[in-house]
Amino acid sequence: MSHLPLIDLYPISDDPPSPWEVSLHQAALQNGWPTRPLREQQTVNDARELVIHTLHNYSLSGIISELRRQLNAHPHLRQAKSEMPYLKDSEPLRQYQKGSDKFPLATLNDEVRRHGKLLAPRQVLFHGGSCGPVDVGSFVTNRPLSTSLCPQIAAWHAYNDRLPNANPDPAIWILNAPYGNKKAVIYRKGGAGMENEQEVLVESGATISPWRQFNVRTSSANVLVIEAILT
Repeated sequence: MSHLPLIDLYPISDDPPSPWEVSLHQAALQNGWPTRPLREQQTVNDARELVIHTLHNYSLSGIISELRRQLNAHPHLRQAKSEMPYLKDSEPLRQYQKGSDKFPLATLNDEVRRHGKLLAPRQVLFHGGSCGPVDVGSFVTNRPLSTSLCPQIAAWHAYNDRLPNANPDPAIWILNAPYGNKKAVIYRKGGAGMENEQEVLVESGATISPWRQFNVRTSSANVLVIEAILT
């Protein structure tokens, strides 16, 4: 049974200061004008560093912009999406993306298994939602699991999981699938207003085994980050 191609972008760096930025900074120093230190080029080397960077910077980040640019242009992601069904070919997958519960979860899972392909070994995915530290433990999913290739999307879901109320227990899961033994569907496109979701829907029955957790305090929340194995 064939696997999806591995999508691995690390390391990811933002652009270095442009010649224009450098010249302005030098002019400010020479003339005694108020100025800030010249920004340094930033690099993240793995999913953990990327999640931490995302939580501290969210949308104001050249690294996140570069991640999105690379995802949109990545030949492996284009190949993977080309092997996925169009939504017109699967009403359960289409309704799920719209946020509808019109179809039972068992039917949705059957569609993931019918149309999906095995995840690439070592593929890393992100999931955002609610989880307190005392809730962290191994479990088996009983429904298809919505994940993303972009941690910014997971962060959004972590912050907004309890809308219209604030989420008291925001959490982001970093999921590593070392064996590629679970099927998934990668949506070709986002739904309305979700063009950049980069959603990956993983079949139910996956075992999630956390092995490390830590907290990241931001200006708006204390986010639990859980690193786990998906098998």
